[in-house]
Amino acid sequence: MSEPIRTLHINTEATWRGGEQQTLYLLRGLTSRGFPALLCAQRGGELVERAREAGIDTIDLRMRGEIDVVAGFKIARQIRRFRPDLVQYHTSHAHSLGILAKCFLGRRRPRTLLTRRVDFSIYRHSFLGLNHLKYNRVDRIVAISEAIQKVLLDDGLAPERVDCIPSGTDPERFRDETPAQLHEEFGLPPDTKIVGNIAFFADHKGQRYLVEAAKTILEACPKTAIFLIGEGTLREQLLRRAQDEGIDDRVFFPGFRRDVPAILRDLDVYVMPSHKEGLGTAILDALYCSVPVVASEAGGIPELVHHEKTGLLVPPQDSGALAQAIIRMLNHPEEAATYAAAGRRLVEDHYTVDRMVEGNIGVYEKMLGSR
Repeated sequence: MSEPIRTLHINTEATWRGGEQQTLYLLRGLTSRGFPALLCAQRGGELVERAREAGIDTIDLRMRGEIDVVAGFKIARQIRRFRPDLVQYHTSHAHSLGILAKCFLGRRRPRTLLTRRVDFSIYRHSFLGLNHLKYNRVDRIVAISEAIQKVLLDDGLAPERVDCIPSGTDPERFRDETPAQLHEEFGLPPDTKIVGNIAFFADHKGQRYLVEAAKTILEACPKTAIFLIGEGTLREQLLRRAQDEGIDDRVFFPGFRRDVPAILRDLDVYVMPSHKEGLGTAILDALYCSVPVVASEAGGIPELVHHEKTGLLVPPQDSGALAQAIIRMLNHPEEAATYAAAGRRLVEDHYTVDRMVEGNIGVYEKMLGSR
């Protein structure tokens, strides 16, 4: 019987986003199946705390950007100590640091795998187009959606080096969760409908279009409140806009929350207004919780939200269309419930954590062969 595959994982992100949740899901799945795994994560980041809570072997490192020679040396030291069969990069900066770490390893180097979670071209921030060299310094790439896989192939990467393994949601995370009681917490009448977005505040996430749509939504559906949950550079700007428009009594910005499963149970509509999106793991969670979804037709989102089947799609960056779709969901609860039920079935059949973990293990085995 062959020995279990040993993997080392690098994630440089200090904030908690969908990619960090998926990294943790993968590590938990690997260790529960008897695969030794080590995580190198950003010191002070949420992932370090949650991974250790989950019993994952974790090394916290200060990783200052993608050309941090000291961090590269420390990663190389962990590779020599742990002796993994394979190193998996979970962020773009992790990819760069992993390549840097190779310079300290000599000839004995493990195979490398990059998980690609964004639908941007690899040349988006490429100096003189040199990113093609960077992406050819990794043995294989996992795209988390067909949309990302297409971007990589359009950028010229060889098809035999790119696998598509969608992200997944964990049913156990939601099994015993009760609603968060947002009505009581924020002093809302019990019959208030709640529209929510849960995401890091960044331009491509498109929260500005939900804020732009808010006045129209609230005028058409007065017994409604809108929650934009998360942190990020644009949060304060959008909060001030809601205040300037006099709607901050019904448009709330609660900041970062750890009780996301409970919050999802409280929502009547989940909104994903991104104009760039690799897949949208928050949509997976919302659909699993049978929350009706309105989302932009961008990136990998249409792989989850099939228009008028598992939710409603609108053109990206169109606050008017977004408002009308949300109003439609609020005013037609039976139609919304039908979409939500179909969405849950889609997630249960194709987008679970178990499928994601097994898919990654399949790539490991393909890469390592008989060893």
